[in-house]
Amino acid sequence: NKFSKIDKKELLFIRISKDDYLENIRPKKRGIRDFKRLEIDDGTYLYHNSDRKNVRIDRKDKTIILNQKKEEDRFVIRGKKFEKWKVTLNGINEDDRLYYKRDKSMLGGCFSIVDTFVKDISIKSINSKCPNAIEILNSHGSIKNIEVINSPLDGFDSEFSELNIEKIFVKKT
Repeated sequence: NKFSKIDKKELLFIRISKDDYLENIRPKKRGIRDFKRLEIDDGTYLYHNSDRKNVRIDRKDKTIILNQKKEEDRFVIRGKKFEKWKVTLNGINEDDRLYYKRDKSMLGGCFSIVDTFVKDISIKSINSKCPNAIEILNSHGSIKNIEVINSPLDGFDSEFSELNIEKIFVKKT
């Protein structure tokens, strides 16, 4: 909760925690700067903070399989264009609840697409353990299929994007 009562006044604090605000600790650096980077296509990359063995990329078949082994594992596509790929995220959720919207890197999605043109992609998420199973930010284009099964909060979230989605199926979020 970003609102707290201090001296009987309700205040909004802009830090990761109330203690950081009260102690005037500078905001921490966030984002994907420290993530590992794998080139998917010319100018398009998959950033991740997981072990490399949890990422399988088949460029011939245009498939990506992502295995979330820890709650902190995140996977982000960013680049020029992401076209005709099929992505599957296999998570670790066992009907758990989460009580946060963004992690320490300020990412909400287990699998995110950021600042990218997408065309005819398919995304499937099973048992993700993140606030958003799939999150698309500041991107545009077309998605053939989105399937989300068992996500503790939002199954699919899109912000600042213009997308045509042909089919979406969400169960148990």
